[in-house]
Amino acid sequence: MSGAEIAAEVAAALAEAGAEVGNGPLVATLTKTPRKTNPGDPDPGPPVPYQLTVVVTEYDLRHVDGTQIQAQDRRVLMEAAGVAPLPGDTLTVGAQVYNVIRAMPLDPGGVALMYEVQARRA
Repeated sequence: MSGAEIAAEVAAALAEAGAEVGNGPLVATLTKTPRKTNPGDPDPGPPVPYQLTVVVTEYDLRHVDGTQIQAQDRRVLMEAAGVAPLPGDTLTVGAQVYNVIRAMPLDPGGVALMYEVQARRA
């Protein structure tokens, strides 16, 4: 089985998990802000939205230190659909907008299967 096939299975599992605990798969919008590679480069253009399946949970209290992980932060499991979340991007879940603080890929063998995102209310 290829990495892309496994990533598709992980995305399906996230959708199924959302359906089991909510009102169906939870779809969020990841808005990526294009960044200049070099200071002299032209404007890279407007932000680009991506629709992705996610599961949103709270952090376990033992991980909340008030500095790096705050009480209002959310742990978001996000499908890897060819787009990598980065700090500075935003994630909109329902009516709530979050800033991406940190994103860690689950990428055995170099293929991203999903991302664990630390999201903070904007």
